Amino acid sequence: MIRFVGLTPLLALVLLACGSHPPANHRTLGLRHAAAAEHAWSLGRYPAAAHNFNAALRHLRAADDPLATARLLHNYAVVLIAWRDCRAAAGHLHEAAALHQRLDRPRERAMNLLALAGCKRRIGDGPGARKILLKAAQLAEKAGDKAAAARARAGIGAALAGAGDLASAQREYVTAGRLAAASGQPGAVALVDNNLGRLLARKSNHKGAELRFARAADGFRKAGDVDGLSQALANRAASLAALGGPRVLEAAVHYQRAAHAAVTVGRYDAAAAWFAGAATAFSAAGERELAEQCRQHGRHVLNRSVTP
Repeated sequence: MIRFVGLTPLLALVLLACGSHPPANHRTLGLRHAAAAEHAWSLGRYPAAAHNFNAALRHLRAADDPLATARLLHNYAVVLIAWRDCRAAAGHLHEAAALHQRLDRPRERAMNLLALAGCKRRIGDGPGARKILLKAAQLAEKAGDKAAAARARAGIGAALAGAGDLASAQREYVTAGRLAAASGQPGAVALVDNNLGRLLARKSNHKGAELRFARAADGFRKAGDVDGLSQALANRAASLAALGGPRVLEAAVHYQRAAHAAVTVGRYDAAAAWFAGAATAFSAAGERELAEQCRQHGRHVLNRSVTP
């Protein structure tokens, strides 16, 4: 759900692929390294990605290009979050937000804060995440970015739900849903549906939750958000498993799909957990061979999760 921002590194990669070589100065070298970093990450090559991100940062800082530097800091943070290094990611996001504040770019600053709130959630700082999300919502609304505002409001709702305040969470989701629908962006709508599904699951309304998660998965698929898709599929699988009976086999299949999707975006720890969920569901459905296959897949991706 947290994405790379900016098209400049992609443009640099296209230029390189086409054989176009701008003069080698700090800015162009920085953009080339940024493109190489994002390409390496897309292939799951974390060490190469980190090396190129660091090189890109050195060059873009030397070029005194605050906008390109801020975009790179955000994108590097996305990778660090995926690699479970929230401390380093938070530092980059704070710096990016400060640069965007200086440049008077509230929308971009809101995106930095959305990612920073994700870091806070991952380290268990719910109140800190909620405070940052409120500021992100205000900035996004000021910039007229309804999709970003919806994501922020949905995040606030999730923080409230995590604290046990389900009524306030529901109100935030209503606001988030209205903003998401107005944005016309399926990914924003899907995020709200996914969070609403979680709220329904907390209330043990597994049938309603399963329907929301199905809608969320469809929206993330349309938006091309594979990370969001994997989470919605896993959430749907959990609801199907809770419904029991003949739906357990369906749950196993959705856990499998969630795990495979997570692997494609480098979320190996989540993939391992979801392969384990698939194995449990297949076992419950009497499919022992499929259960063992999932256990083997889980062990394989778990090894990848601890090996850069």
